[in-house]
Amino acid sequence: MPPTVIPFLLLGVLLVIAAVLIAAAVIAGGGAFTTWLFAQLWPENRRSRIYFVAALNSGVMFAGFLAFTCWTMWEWRPGDSIVLQGMLPWACTLAALMCVFLHAGMGATRELFDHLPLPLVCR
Repeated sequence: MPPTVIPFLLLGVLLVIAAVLIAAAVIAGGGAFTTWLFAQLWPENRRSRIYFVAALNSGVMFAGFLAFTCWTMWEWRPGDSIVLQGMLPWACTLAALMCVFLHAGMGATRELFDHLPLPLVCR
C-alpha cells in the first residue's frame, strides 16, 4: 500500500466514528426529549421518579444493544453492510448509554429543584 493512501484510510475511519457519535447523540437527544414530554403528564413533585425509571430502562436497553452489537460483530461476513451491521448497532448502543446519564441527570436536577429552597429563582 502506498504511503499516500494511509492518511485517507485514517480520515475514513475518523469520519465513520464521527458519524456514529453524531447518530448516537441525535438518538439520545430524541429519547431525552420524548421522556421530558412524557414526564409533563405527572405533577412536578413526581417527575424525578419518571426520569429515574427512564434511566433504568435505558440501562436495560444498553445491555440489550450491547449484546446485539457483540453478536453482529461475531457474525460479521465480508459481504455485510458496514452501515447496517457495523455503524447502526454501535450508534444505538452508545445512544442508550448516553440516555442513562441524560435521564439520571434530568431526574437529579428535578429532585434538586423539588427539595432545595432556591431563593434567587423564587424572587
